[in-house]
Amino acid sequence: MAVEDGDTIVVLDDANGTYKIRLQGIDAPEGGQAFGDRSGQSLSEMVSGKQVEIQWSKRDRYRRLFDKVLCEGNDIYLQQIKAGMASHYKYYQDEQSTNDRELCECGK
Repeated sequence: MAVEDGDTIVVLDDANGTYKIRLQGIDAPEGGQAFGDRSGQSLSEMVSGKQVEIQWSKRDRYRRLFDKVLCEGNDIYLQQIKAGMASHYKYYQDEQSTNDRELCECGK
């Protein structure tokens, strides 16, 4: 698994296929922006070397899968918000469950 930035990972499946995953519900700074490197590092610490569960929903305009990602039972996007490394991406909030949207907005 590789981390592109604080809201995008690349995963390898059992058949050695790679998938670029955009974490649903958050927006994080890009590398080169303030806190961009730290946000990516935070995400890397959460998922590197671990198995993740992908709850696929759609592809975004960049052909990335737009998904909810769970690692060790934790919603990774919510962990990034709690850590202050990402913010709720309100543009796509209607695609989230009511519960996920409320958790993102509260950061809890």
